[in-house]
Amino acid sequence: MIKSLLNSHRKKIRPLLYALVVFCVFLALANISLSALLNNALKQVSRLTQESVPGLSLNVRFAYFNLLRGVTFYGIECRRDGELIISGRKADIGFDVLSLKDRKVRIKNIRFDRTRVNAARVSDLSVLLDKALWKMDMPVEFFETTYFTGSDVSLSDTVLADVKGYVSWIKGNTFISRGDLTLKKISVPAFPDADIFRGSPFYKPFDYVFESRLDDGDFSISRFEISNPILKFTGSGRIREALIRPEVALNVDFLNIVFDNFPMLNQENVRTRGVLDARLKVSGPVEGLKAVLDIKIANAEANFFDTLLLTKINGSAQVTGDLITGKDFSLFINAMPFAADFTIVPADYPHILLKISSLNQVAKLPAFVLEIDADSLEKELFGKARTMIRYLSSESVNTLDFELQDFRLGYRDGLYVNVENLNAGLTVEPIAPSKKEKIKSSIISLKHPFCVLRRDEEGFSLGNIRGKCYGGGVEGQINFTTRNDKPGITGEAHLREVDLGDFFESYQGQSYALLGKLDGDLRFDTHSADMFKGQLFITDGVIEKNPLLNAVSDFLGVPSLKKVSFDELSIFFSGGRGEYSSQVKLDSPLVKGSLDGKISAYDKMDGYLQISLATQLMNESKQFKKILTYIRHDEPFVVFPFKISAYINSPRVLWLKNEFKDKLSNLLPERNKRFLQGQVNSMVEKMEVE
Repeated sequence: MIKSLLNSHRKKIRPLLYALVVFCVFLALANISLSALLNNALKQVSRLTQESVPGLSLNVRFAYFNLLRGVTFYGIECRRDGELIISGRKADIGFDVLSLKDRKVRIKNIRFDRTRVNAARVSDLSVLLDKALWKMDMPVEFFETTYFTGSDVSLSDTVLADVKGYVSWIKGNTFISRGDLTLKKISVPAFPDADIFRGSPFYKPFDYVFESRLDDGDFSISRFEISNPILKFTGSGRIREALIRPEVALNVDFLNIVFDNFPMLNQENVRTRGVLDARLKVSGPVEGLKAVLDIKIANAEANFFDTLLLTKINGSAQVTGDLITGKDFSLFINAMPFAADFTIVPADYPHILLKISSLNQVAKLPAFVLEIDADSLEKELFGKARTMIRYLSSESVNTLDFELQDFRLGYRDGLYVNVENLNAGLTVEPIAPSKKEKIKSSIISLKHPFCVLRRDEEGFSLGNIRGKCYGGGVEGQINFTTRNDKPGITGEAHLREVDLGDFFESYQGQSYALLGKLDGDLRFDTHSADMFKGQLFITDGVIEKNPLLNAVSDFLGVPSLKKVSFDELSIFFSGGRGEYSSQVKLDSPLVKGSLDGKISAYDKMDGYLQISLATQLMNESKQFKKILTYIRHDEPFVVFPFKISAYINSPRVLWLKNEFKDKLSNLLPERNKRFLQGQVNSMVEKMEVE
């Protein structure tokens, strides 16, 4: 009985199995046949595309037709003039099988995988649709609601995202789309190596809503929203003559983007706060779309390595295809008020142009200006920079100018500056124009200076400054401070073993030379009445063609004073508010001198000079030799006092006769002293010198 039952079931199942096998064979043959027809049709589409638009190519590596699932396209690629427009690894299109009996394909879902769209060539994509695909007779329709999914969709290598949702067609001309959007990567063109959005709300899933309408060929977007629990973006716009010659006008607003929510902007050494609003404007014909992103930053803060504290940052920036520009930014840098403009040129190494100027002014110009022209590479800025500091000094404006050539600003474990060459200059110019008081300037150069940037209570400082200076070395520190809302600088510098021969050789047209090794210490404070205080010591040197010694040489008739070798020359000075006081001492075997005087901002000098000449040098002066011979002078030195006036480069020396006569009087013998004094006085008065 059991055997008969089994035979009975086999008789019933066998026809079903035969039918199933026949169906599968039929389905396989149908799929293969339809796939062959489809691939042949795609070749014709590719050929017609090239004929319709020269230079435009549309290729599909392979397509597979499945009656139960739909069509799968592999290796989709569209190019124009060799440049990629759109490409995809795979695209699945699901359709209603029953629609085939009507010789149509009704699409109900689409899935894209690893698709890349070149946003810069969207105009070519519209050309493909308008002049190629839409003109072909293709029996394709869409369901009223079509579902789609896209994974790893890339937009010009700037945005990588997954997207899924549906599109509904209502009454034939209204489109509504809703779904989910997940951003996986956002690349900022100016900083391609840094994903500043990592860990931020931008990488949390978004819900989106898109509503639009097609009226008389115009495609209007009435609602466009992308939002998650933290961020919300809204937009609207219109595409005129969407099916003929599209012209786009779209706006997207990005509201209340909080810097605190960006982990990449809030790390161990970098902390930011503030709010950013932005508006993206896309306009123009499709073949020449122009996209502009306007950014507004309000009351932001940034702290870099506890060194630079930027507060109250307010301003606007604009991002276009090839530029990021910021203008009229206001901010406080370590409590000092500044204005800033910048330009960033996106490239392999972003190029940065930055200008920062203080809000405080001197003679209608900023008191402090910093200009940077540099490239950004691996946490370093390298290029050139210039900074200027202006301050008033009596009736003049002094400008300290620092030019940094081949500098590097590093920000790895701290902020530091390294420079190949630094030229520092001081320019003095009158507040009121004057024929006599010209603009004067001087420059010194440093090789390979290095310093560390730090923040302090009153501003920030350049510490641990080290560099090479004309064969010697320099060390020091510079502090940028604000007192009573006025910016200034304080600091100190120490020079060691500087070769003055190299220094004066760098000055073309210098009329005099000073040789020797220089050691010195300088302290400066532009907030103080005595801005500069210092001491300089020059050893084993030679002074030649010095204007003051030349004047004394001509006055006394002693040519040897035009070039003097010395053991040590010491200079002590202080001042800075229009007047400098100095004490100079010269020590050599044949000449000893001391100068106590004052110098104004325009090299005017007023002082007292006492110079002691070896008696043997007086043999060069006929008139003074006569006096010394008459009194039988046997001391090793003769002392001459002078009053100094006029300018440093053309001084006027006034011989103090009475003081000179008094000094000679002390050398006269007591016997016949009154008579000898009278003779000496007479000889001095008859000298043909001033």
